Amino acid sequence: MYKNFSRECDIAITSGDIEKIDELINQLKNLEENTERSPLLTHIWYCISNLYSTKARIFCEDISNWRNQTFPVYTVQSTNYMRRAYREYFRNNNVGMCFEIQTNLANIYHRFCRDIEAISLWSFDYSKAINSDSMFVAPFNKARTLIVLNSYLGFPYNADYSIEAYRIIKELSNNKNSIFHNGIRQEIDTTPWVAELLQWVTNLRKNIWLLNMALNKLSLIV
Repeated sequence: MYKNFSRECDIAITSGDIEKIDELINQLKNLEENTERSPLLTHIWYCISNLYSTKARIFCEDISNWRNQTFPVYTVQSTNYMRRAYREYFRNNNVGMCFEIQTNLANIYHRFCRDIEAISLWSFDYSKAINSDSMFVAPFNKARTLIVLNSYLGFPYNADYSIEAYRIIKELSNNKNSIFHNGIRQEIDTTPWVAELLQWVTNLRKNIWLLNMALNKLSLIV
């Protein structure tokens, strides 16, 4: 269990086997009780959080159902364990998993509609997250959320959000052949809002060019 728990968790999460997931959660909690504060403990909490997050997805937990007295039990558990992992890696200056932990915590906050906090956590130097899915997941989720938020904002704030989202998506699009996260690569290729955002800037440049041409002609007439 000590050597292989991370791999076993990945297999259980992929399979969606609830019994296996529950078994691993119990085993990891037992391991947690016998582990001193260390990078290993951070990893244990990270895995427990992901297992609970998988249960939340399997049982289709909806955050908004709290209004009907149906609370997101597994999502809350996932949040609590990821918070522990996040605090612990800072305590131990353990940067080995920091970007995965930070990205997953941001993803959880996003489910709770805490998007400003999520955007802050999704913001880091992606070039340092080498060989980690977070180097693609974090910027893409950040850009997508900025696009959603900008619809609630007036000028010039919505323009700032759109421009930042464009910068991120343009970078991902230009380097999509290097993206080893299949889901993000597919999103870049097929998601309508991505194409619309890239086209928005193309149209904006064209309109600015036409405006400048019109102003130049007008200056000649005047």
